[in-house]
Amino acid sequence: MAQLIKSPDMALQHRHILLSVSLLYFLLLPSQLRAVTYVDCINDDPEKFPPCPALHEEGSDSEPQGETRPFQSATPENPDSDPRPQAAESRGNLELAISVFSQAAKVTPENFLISPDGLYRALGLILMGATGETRRLLQSYLGDNYSEPSLAAAPIATSSAQDEYSISNTMLLSSELEVKETYRERLKQVNIDFRDNINFFDRVSLESLADELNRLFSQLTHGMIPQFCYADQWSPATTMALINSIYFKGLWERSFNVRKAGKFTLRDGQRVNLNEFMVGEISFSQYTNHNDWQAVTVPYRGAHEMILVLPPKGIMPHEISAEIIMALFSSLNSGESCPSCLKIAIGLPPFKVDSDIELSHFLRKTALHPLFTSPLELGAMLSDPLAVSINMVHQHCAIEVNENGTRAAAVTHIALSRSADGSKSIQFNRPFIYVLHNKITKRILFIGQTLDPRSTSESGTGSH
Repeated sequence: MAQLIKSPDMALQHRHILLSVSLLYFLLLPSQLRAVTYVDCINDDPEKFPPCPALHEEGSDSEPQGETRPFQSATPENPDSDPRPQAAESRGNLELAISVFSQAAKVTPENFLISPDGLYRALGLILMGATGETRRLLQSYLGDNYSEPSLAAAPIATSSAQDEYSISNTMLLSSELEVKETYRERLKQVNIDFRDNINFFDRVSLESLADELNRLFSQLTHGMIPQFCYADQWSPATTMALINSIYFKGLWERSFNVRKAGKFTLRDGQRVNLNEFMVGEISFSQYTNHNDWQAVTVPYRGAHEMILVLPPKGIMPHEISAEIIMALFSSLNSGESCPSCLKIAIGLPPFKVDSDIELSHFLRKTALHPLFTSPLELGAMLSDPLAVSINMVHQHCAIEVNENGTRAAAVTHIALSRSADGSKSIQFNRPFIYVLHNKITKRILFIGQTLDPRSTSESGTGSH
């Protein structure tokens, strides 16, 4: 029977999952991590980042569309300052997060990361207006943490001396839809940048809108996500788009030293040399082991921590399961501070990851697949409900980790369009085949392919 080093406590705290799971995702990948020299990217903080810990095995951008709004700054959030009791992270959204990560990790041969919190906050805007089966389905996975507007964008100030975790939400609505006044008021309560009367048939205006949004969210993410959307991502059938951004900045509670050399074992077994490697130590209470899956927790100065997970030798990161994560988190949560306890040496390479991933493919393989295949029930949102479903979930994430701390950002972009039983659109915006055909004789006069419509060059397969 599996044994934990510490006694289990299955109450998984929200603040642990909020960042830890998101960051865990790329840390698990065994592909090569390039050493990066960190140059004070946070100019508003005179204090340099303290060092980054690590697991180390010994030896081993026409007029903008819609109603214009003044620049909306992101909402800072500090979970610990909320006077309400913190709801335990639901098993449903943890399992969903691990399922999506595992699927993506299995087919992604490079470093990447996703933000479950960004995804859930964007889906939370749908949950706010959902009814019937759509509400039941989303509620079962998002749980109480994302079911209330105040939790979708809590207007809570955070101390500049601690971690910075800021969020922002934008909602685009087609001119053919109208939201109920009650839903509009709920959006105001949670500081949502709401833009209606968007004409998704006007490509010129959409280009301008995309440029505006890219500039806005580049500022909200402190330049980490300079571009996340393009006009061609919105088809004429698009009815709604939901955009969420997250920005995190944290300084390590304790500084780590930088060693000028290190080694890293790639997934094919090849050992490579690194220019830098960070070293430090943690208390034994910050370490746990479950069936040879090792984990340590490294705290920032505020309410967040990074949990680093090292799979057993020969095991790839995509083999992680919700059960393993819950066991590790539970054991770490049960530990108490013990300054005098045995110290454990850890090591981690500094790294930068920039990840752009389409999540729809993976979400369609989960229990949330009806959101993509069936009309959503949005009776609490729309005055005249239209058959719409999700057709795109795109996420762009970036992170920088060095010996002084961490910066991370994510922009999640969800697009909804008229469901399949409504109008259909096909855009020949990638290589295609064309056939000139006689309707009576059925003869094919010409057949060809267009790979690049800009090209007018002659081509041939033989000599003249």
